[in-house]
Amino acid sequence: MKKKILAMTLALMMIGSLSACGNSEEDNAVEKTESVKETTAAAETTEAEHTNAEATEAETESAGFEPVKAEFSQGTVEILGADSFLNEDQACDVLRVYYRFTNQEDCINGVDLLSNASQGGSELTSAYADTANLIPEDTYGLHSVRPGVSVIAADWFYYVPDDGPIEYSFSTPYNTDDAVTVTFDPQNLPGAPDEVSLQPVTKPTWTEGLPDEADTSGAHVKIEGVETAEATESGSGKQFIRVIYTVTNNGSDAKSANSLLACNTAVYQDGMTLGVGYSSDYVHADQDRLESKEDVAAGATVTCSEVYELRSDSPIEVDIAESISPAVGGACFDLP
Repeated sequence: MKKKILAMTLALMMIGSLSACGNSEEDNAVEKTESVKETTAAAETTEAEHTNAEATEAETESAGFEPVKAEFSQGTVEILGADSFLNEDQACDVLRVYYRFTNQEDCINGVDLLSNASQGGSELTSAYADTANLIPEDTYGLHSVRPGVSVIAADWFYYVPDDGPIEYSFSTPYNTDDAVTVTFDPQNLPGAPDEVSLQPVTKPTWTEGLPDEADTSGAHVKIEGVETAEATESGSGKQFIRVIYTVTNNGSDAKSANSLLACNTAVYQDGMTLGVGYSSDYVHADQDRLESKEDVAAGATVTCSEVYELRSDSPIEVDIAESISPAVGGACFDLP
């Protein structure tokens, strides 16, 4: 009997021992699983923190450029940023520098400040952007700005992306004012400013109170009206306006109508002059009546027109004036 009890006791002890071993193995397995999970989570957290740190660092670097502003006698220049693009027509890398020009004078003023760029001690050659990379204000320094108006424009230069720093500067002709210079890292350009679109002038008032016909020393001009000019290439995205004039040659020599218009009129939109449209971009509705290339004899009068490329939907203003002198006549028109 004692042997039976002893045997049963031993059996129970073995079962308890096996059960304890089983529980220990399960507990170890659970602990290992939890440990792996914790290690994986920690690794993922570290990787995420590293990624976020890299992104933050990149954002800090790209956002590190602060616009540089300088006052000149003609106006204020603010260098806003720079980016690059590939000019596919020429297979060349082009640096594009953005700046804001504000005319601080009381008269109409062109962007006649001098800008240049150098890399590695060598002056960079000015580039001409392909049409796809132009911004609305791109003027090549040829257009004029109304008093108090700000426009964003761009300069372009051929450059080497993996070469040394680029120094870009603005100055006045004959160095009448101190130059302002900004250094760009070609491998980490700050990018374009947040806003490069036109600042619309929806209610221009510069021609208020002016007559729609007036005399200059070179011509008597009457502004007859405006009409839409069609783009030759459909789908080009370009829009044109034709301004119709009656012009009398007040000079002593025969001159073409468009030369008389160029010297004695100017068309503005959003406070900046519009560029003349080229014959490849528009067609005349009435070629005979509106022809402006024919010579106008001294004292003779002709009805003609000039076509201008629009930048926006804002109204246009037509000035009768010599060069950048104050207008002696003018008119404002909503677009047809």
